[in-house]
Amino acid sequence: MVDRVAVDRWVAEYFRCWLEKDANGLAELFAEDALYAVNPFRDPIAGRGAIRDYWNRATARQGVLRVMSAPPLCDGDRAAVEWWASWVTDGMPTTLRGCLLVRLTWDGKCEELCEYWHSEKATVPAPRGWDRAN
Repeated sequence: MVDRVAVDRWVAEYFRCWLEKDANGLAELFAEDALYAVNPFRDPIAGRGAIRDYWNRATARQGVLRVMSAPPLCDGDRAAVEWWASWVTDGMPTTLRGCLLVRLTWDGKCEELCEYWHSEKATVPAPRGWDRAN
């Protein structure tokens, strides 16, 4: 059974690492053999080292970043977290809104993550009521 406090802690650290472009810190949130599905129709990224490499590439060009999330929904051994992020790269605004589906181990490491997101090449306001700024 997933612990809501553990999920809150994990999510807060995930977004801190994103904001600070801390790929090493982010990788430490995952089990050594974790699976990270960036796209649900492709093979997941496998292993902590590959997740770190992906995050280095994915965040390299993101300018000033804002991230917010809704409270997680927890059920069984899984949790879902809706999120919103916005940044500007080379003068071009980008907004993403998505959902992380995570499964944590007993010690708070993520063993499986699947994310779904949509993007707009514009600045789109965060959802109303999402006051969990990260």
